[in-house]
Amino acid sequence: MANQTTIALKNSGSTGNTPTALNLAYGELAINYADGKLFYRTSTDSLGIYSIVVPGVNKDVIFNDSGVYGYSAGLTFDKATANLTATNMVTTADLNLNNQTNITVGSYTTANTTQVVVDTFPVASYRTARYTMQLSNSSYHSEEIMVLHNGTTPSIVEYGVIYTSSSLGSFDVNIVGGIVQLLFTPIASPTTLKFTRTVIAV
Repeated sequence: MANQTTIALKNSGSTGNTPTALNLAYGELAINYADGKLFYRTSTDSLGIYSIVVPGVNKDVIFNDSGVYGYSAGLTFDKATANLTATNMVTTADLNLNNQTNITVGSYTTANTTQVVVDTFPVASYRTARYTMQLSNSSYHSEEIMVLHNGTTPSIVEYGVIYTSSSLGSFDVNIVGGIVQLLFTPIASPTTLKFTRTVIAV
């Protein structure tokens, strides 16, 4: 049998044992075979870590957690059903559902009591919109609004109107230049509107 040479890296079999960057030369590797991790010294003299063993349990989604593999039981993916499950989801942009429905949030604060445009959407993209409105100044007002158009003429229905004292304003709708505009006329200003809008594609 030919002579064999064993090349051994700096190593440890103790769980959690980690070298410092200065323990390693540039290009040198160290291994913790209990944790399944390789270590190296970066060009900025920090410790680079490569995990050989993927953490978590089956279906956990793995992500970059400050330069190392991270996971959470609250974020899983089932490849058989293509279902992504999250305990809590926060989005900073619109939520698009299969290019058929779009959900967004918005807000507007009036400067006076003249009619203003508080939201818009393109006629060519969406046929129906549903709003959940919350209005506030010294009192509070909430309602649901449905908007529908046929390409040229919009219709609006308000329902589920509730308030703590009296109505804070009225809504209307029009179409200008291919854009549906939701209009609001406040009773007093400043009045702040917060809303969620769900639109359905044409």
